[in-house]
Amino acid sequence: MTAAMLQSELFRSQMAELNEEQQQLILTSLNRARDGKPTPGVENHWDSDYLLWPCGPQTEYRVLLRPLTQSEVEAETGEARDGFYLIQIEPSPA
Repeated sequence: MTAAMLQSELFRSQMAELNEEQQQLILTSLNRARDGKPTPGVENHWDSDYLLWPCGPQTEYRVLLRPLTQSEVEAETGEARDGFYLIQIEPSPA
């Protein structure tokens, strides 16, 4: 089962500022996280679960995200599965 992708209000508003091509670039890159594929260039600067996920062949954007536990996802969606909380896009398009 693929991972759930829960979005913060900030992430949703930043996505709305992007054009369709830019949105697709980000969503395609995040599918690697959803499918559990190793992705070169993922950064962790904080010694925690927070990750900067590279998006695009030239890393045009990075998404700050945090892996979620199955219980966190179940509390939001009713399904006990892995997931990610998408926090923000860097650089911010807004």
